[in-house]
Amino acid sequence: MSAIRELNVRIRELEIRLFQKDMAEADDWIEGLEGLNHELGMLLLIEKHVLRDDRIRYDLLAWRRANTLTVADLCKYQQDIKTEMEYGRGGHHSEWVKIHERYRAKHMGHLSAYASFKIKVLGKLLI
Repeated sequence: MSAIRELNVRIRELEIRLFQKDMAEADDWIEGLEGLNHELGMLLLIEKHVLRDDRIRYDLLAWRRANTLTVADLCKYQQDIKTEMEYGRGGHHSEWVKIHERYRAKHMGHLSAYASFKIKVLGKLLI
């Protein structure tokens, strides 16, 4: 009986480590997006003082809003991870892996779209 209990404890410890790994990755994503927010602020200054293009300004503000919403979504995801780690009984199962992969894909898509947009804005500086 104690062998089963010990096995369950070890399984739970492994699940918690997996949740902690997911939490650390989400922390990295948030930190990167906060840096991106700073970059957007700098691009807004460039637009204001150099480009003076209302369309680009609008797009930059839209990107900053989208970035803020993405950070908020990731913070909620982190809270869900904490709740599952502390109170959940389901463990770190395949559904959690699918959820985490969706967040990863969403994050990578956000960064990819932003990179394309940034090239467009920086290209305007060359004109």
